[in-house]
Amino acid sequence: MLAAAILDPPPAGLIYDLGAGVGGKSTHMAEWMNNQGRIVAVELHSHKLGLLKANCQRLGIQNVLPQQSDILNLNPDLPLAERVLLDAPCSGWGVLNRRADARWRLNQETVKTLPELQFKLLQAAAGLLKPDGVLLYSTCTINPAENEQVIAQFLKAAPFELQGFAQKIGFLPLTAEDSEMAKRGYLTLMPGRYDCDGMFYALLRRKGYE
Repeated sequence: MLAAAILDPPPAGLIYDLGAGVGGKSTHMAEWMNNQGRIVAVELHSHKLGLLKANCQRLGIQNVLPQQSDILNLNPDLPLAERVLLDAPCSGWGVLNRRADARWRLNQETVKTLPELQFKLLQAAAGLLKPDGVLLYSTCTINPAENEQVIAQFLKAAPFELQGFAQKIGFLPLTAEDSEMAKRGYLTLMPGRYDCDGMFYALLRRKGYE
């Protein structure tokens, strides 16, 4: 639920939720936007998209536009947005406490290939942003190779910069160390520290045209 607060989508804006799943973040952002603007919720798997549509109907959400698509093969003519959320596929190390079966589905080779995919997804997400637009990269892992290292690689290759968000989540009693990280534009939540799962967030602003 921190994703909506960190991204802070404007009510009249266009938002892309990439890897929307069953719509938890999409519907939360829709409520954050007072059911205004547009949220294009992109999900690859049809069964998840069906649940996303059902959740929108259940909650009375009307500004979410579900779209079944591969993030890496989106229509290049899509309009640019003010905000993009990329909830990237990851190793899930931050949620193993409630998804114990996941540890048996992972292997070393799979984990090694994830950063390359995450970097490509970030590049695709970046292409959907207006100048000065904001991109939130999130994972449910605490693996630096999928988090900080992917962001560092991306910042070297793209015209983006980290944007601090500590004030946006002032309701969360962060430690001094975590608060300093959030001021810089990224945050790793260790499992159990705030009675929540392990998560990673990085907020990135696209530099304006010079």
